[in-house]
Amino acid sequence: MILLQYMKKIHRFLTTDIPTQEIFTISDERISHQINDVLMLKTGEEIILFTDGGDDEVVTLESTDKGSVSVKRNRTINVHTNSPRWLVAAVGIPKGSTFETIVQKLTEVGVSHIVPILSSRTVKEGVRIDRLQAISNEALEQCGGNKKVVIHEPIPLSECLKQFHYTSIVFSPEGEMLSSSKKENSMVMYIGPEGGWDTEDWKLFQEAGASTASLGQRVLRTETAAIVGAYQLLWGL
Repeated sequence: MILLQYMKKIHRFLTTDIPTQEIFTISDERISHQINDVLMLKTGEEIILFTDGGDDEVVTLESTDKGSVSVKRNRTINVHTNSPRWLVAAVGIPKGSTFETIVQKLTEVGVSHIVPILSSRTVKEGVRIDRLQAISNEALEQCGGNKKVVIHEPIPLSECLKQFHYTSIVFSPEGEMLSSSKKENSMVMYIGPEGGWDTEDWKLFQEAGASTASLGQRVLRTETAAIVGAYQLLWGL
């Protein structure tokens, strides 16, 4: 009979700096709150700290206090989970809190930048960048990635086309199925708002030389198209 040993999840935390000392204190209130009040971790348990673009540093909890925790350096794990390509996700802002879900899932998939797009059919024009960045950072901690996603302020479609001079792919039911020949090392993916792109938007895409591609015959919601499209561009064959 084979016995399977229970492996407890080691929680990861994104931080701005990791001291070089063997034993050091973490004063980040968010991390301290998560360790002490949410996860209720105990001394002797392991956590992972990492900085933007850095490796995972496994540390052991030495002591905990309100507002800070003391840890001891244990070992380093080289992170190799970054995406094989660099992708900007330019997405029309949907209604409600759906954009928060989009940010979370696109971070997990591995995009590099997320740009909220304003177009003539955009219903909601305001987003909280600080909240979106926090959601993205938490998703990064959970999924094992180590490179922060850049969350941009909302901009018009015309400005986004001018700002990012890379291979542009517009997902639309009218396009052809995505082929490997359209994939480059650096790309911009355009996902339309609820109701799709209008005539003026398509004119802008044509002037910019953007390519169209389809994700299938079904009409997908903005959030579904964004997730499926990003995965196909980053990880598909």
